[in-house]
Amino acid sequence: MSVKQDAFWVTVVAGAKIALAFVVLRLGFTHVSDDDFCRVTIAQAFADAPKLDPTGTSWLPLPFWLLGTAMRVFGRSLEVARGVGIASSVGALLALYFVTRQSGFSPRHTAAALVLTCLVPWNAWLSATPVPEAFVGSLLAAGA
Repeated sequence: MSVKQDAFWVTVVAGAKIALAFVVLRLGFTHVSDDDFCRVTIAQAFADAPKLDPTGTSWLPLPFWLLGTAMRVFGRSLEVARGVGIASSVGALLALYFVTRQSGFSPRHTAAALVLTCLVPWNAWLSATPVPEAFVGSLLAAGA
């Protein structure tokens, strides 16, 4: 793997993901469902009083830990939640980039495939949601 070449393509992929999230937001997208805001509320509660199981149901606590920790540091606003959601979706895409590269695909083909996946409407919408759960699916795919 050429570090310089990969750095370029990682920047392209991350830039495309971030740009697309902002385009989706600019077009008026705000959330997938009201559940997005319920999850932000749970993360806000975690920011106030961190605990092992933020939901009380042991259901996928990692996103709440991530979002709640960011809210403790940067504030409990919806903008912080959306920023964490966008950042985590970029992180997930980059995880897929490195897994795909380790599988032997070229940097250019890997980047092209991942940018194309960003253009799938559901993926584009999830990238701009105020919840950081978009990365879970990508991490599962990377693990598989």
